[in-house]
Amino acid sequence: GGPGGPQWMSSHPNPGDRYSYINKEAQSLRVENAVRDNGGFRSVQARLNQMSPAPTTAQATKNGGSGGGGGTRNPGGNDRVPVSGNVARPSTSFKAYNEGNVFRISVPSNWRELPGNNAVTFAPEGAYGTANEQSIFTHGTEVGLMRNAPQDLQEATDGLVQSLAQANPQLRQASNYSRGTIGGRDGLSITLSNVSDATGGNERVKVFTTFMPDGTMFYMVGVAPENEFGAYEPVFRKVAGSVQFTR
Repeated sequence: GGPGGPQWMSSHPNPGDRYSYINKEAQSLRVENAVRDNGGFRSVQARLNQMSPAPTTAQATKNGGSGGGGGTRNPGGNDRVPVSGNVARPSTSFKAYNEGNVFRISVPSNWRELPGNNAVTFAPEGAYGTANEQSIFTHGTEVGLMRNAPQDLQEATDGLVQSLAQANPQLRQASNYSRGTIGGRDGLSITLSNVSDATGGNERVKVFTTFMPDGTMFYMVGVAPENEFGAYEPVFRKVAGSVQFTR
């Protein structure tokens, strides 16, 4: 076969052979009752275009595992200033954001939008930073979508809480589930307690969930120190109540 070895031993035949072989195979194919309606393809393509891009290997390595509560990494994985602890109270005026043409949400106007790969965080200055090589926030909300979740809302919410607990071993349930509406759809909420990775102090975590019209689970996680939770919980409820699904 010469210096290169015999062609039949190669797992990648030379380009000329591959080209001829593929053309020969194509000529022998016959498609019966071909379906020309590609509306389903366009629908799937549109949904994929609305999804956030997959993180690069560098981002995934930097971000580490999923988080929750005060130990929550901000999914964006961008460099953040350290948590200062000097956090202004939520503004009484609200600002609306459209997220990926999927939902609309209003948050206090002094909260900053921090986009991520799979979710978006809204937090005031001084309330976000890094701890244990993870981006975290001590005050504010993280909002995101969970695809392929169980179609029972409480079961799907339990799964979300369990995923938060994996990165926050001290996360505990502090209330029973409450029913309400989010974006005009049936929803659940639950309060959790945790110990902040940033401050070492106790904090409360408020979780809101509902199913979007296409079956994707929408979630919002609100975080505040325990001694400030009384002031923040009404804000979290107002933010959750502002959600409007746009698809």
